[in-house]
Amino acid sequence: MPPDGNQAKVIEMELNSKPTATIPSLRSNVAWSFAGNVILAVSQWGMFILLARYTSEVSVGQLALALAITTPLFTLTNLQLSALVATDPNEQYSYIEYRWLRICGILVAAVLSGLIGMLIARVPESRLIVLLFVLGKIAESWSDLQFGYSQRAERMDRIAQSLMLRGLLSMIAGVCGVLSPAAPAVVCAACFSLGRWVVLVLFDMRQTPPRINDSRYPASVSRVGTLFITALPLGVVALLVSLDLHIVRMFVQVYQGERGVGVFSMLTYFLLIGGLVFNAIGQSLTPRLAKLVQAQQRREFYQLWSRYLQATATVSVTFAAIITMWGSNLVAMLYGPAYTAAEEALLWLMWGTVLRDISAPLGYAATSMRCFKPQPINLLISTAVVAAGCWILIPSTGLLGASQAYCAGMFVKTIGKVIILVFADKMAFGDALRPAPFTSLDRAA
Repeated sequence: MPPDGNQAKVIEMELNSKPTATIPSLRSNVAWSFAGNVILAVSQWGMFILLARYTSEVSVGQLALALAITTPLFTLTNLQLSALVATDPNEQYSYIEYRWLRICGILVAAVLSGLIGMLIARVPESRLIVLLFVLGKIAESWSDLQFGYSQRAERMDRIAQSLMLRGLLSMIAGVCGVLSPAAPAVVCAACFSLGRWVVLVLFDMRQTPPRINDSRYPASVSRVGTLFITALPLGVVALLVSLDLHIVRMFVQVYQGERGVGVFSMLTYFLLIGGLVFNAIGQSLTPRLAKLVQAQQRREFYQLWSRYLQATATVSVTFAAIITMWGSNLVAMLYGPAYTAAEEALLWLMWGTVLRDISAPLGYAATSMRCFKPQPINLLISTAVVAAGCWILIPSTGLLGASQAYCAGMFVKTIGKVIILVFADKMAFGDALRPAPFTSLDRAA
């Protein structure tokens, strides 16, 4: 429910009275998020490019399969606690309660990842790589919780610096894998995971504000359980979002093995960089949008959010047009001739990604309004469309069918998020007159 008049006034005063000496400007936060996520994405892409150029498609596929197994499970059990922390300015739950829930999630994800890796991976080397990635994901999960507090304090520079360090160490992992005389994928996975732990211990843990280490208020099982119930819809949403591509990789693994996974995964790296950047901007904007919702500043909310939506759509469509015209040449130049046979699949992936990118601002708007429960339903439907498409199309058309299934799922997801945003707006702002968010914008600072 919208806050009462007194609450809204207090929140509005807080919004207008934040000291600029302690909280960076919104433009600064967006710039830091953009830089951190671009450097991380490009560095990880560089790691895979090194492996694609100087090793085999199977080695690339082994690493991509390990990511496809571990990423969705850790994404689910992370429960997007960092988003809950960032949109909880009144500190309804303590750091101790968030920490215990994160520990439980890590244990569940680690066990399930190991078991699924044993079942799906075809050779012992691939299973070992899965276990190495589990270790790295444990460190990432703990860093993610720390990020939530930095995000709530609107200190995106801390998060960006951590991501930049991860990116640098990812490139070093790729070089180590290429230089390894044997088992390059295993060496790369080991260095990759070690880098995650180095960043966690030497940087992320030192960024924790002293106030969240206060243990005077121990967690109770009932409160942790309540927090779990609150966060579960967000965790399911994050899982289903990550399954967009990872579930496609699973089907490709079943029908075409590690080599097919390797080729498909390298094509998807053209898509991931844009997604990371747009999500980073959304994470930077979420705390500010949440405060505007609490203050019932509807016009200001839609002005800020509309700029995000317009920028996302413009950049995504432009990039898709570039790939449509020159994608084949870029694939040959970056990856080598072994990957150029899937040019048509790349085109379907790119235009599916345009739909995915446009849906991201819709999701962040609903999250800032704390409209969580409808989102898993929408994503469950779109994921089911992707899975059904893969099951029908991949056996007959291979990677082209995988790309078409992905594109169909993204179309369904975008339509669903539009409907959810309309519902969330009514719940957050009541029956007040809504300004048109897609008209010309007030450019005043």
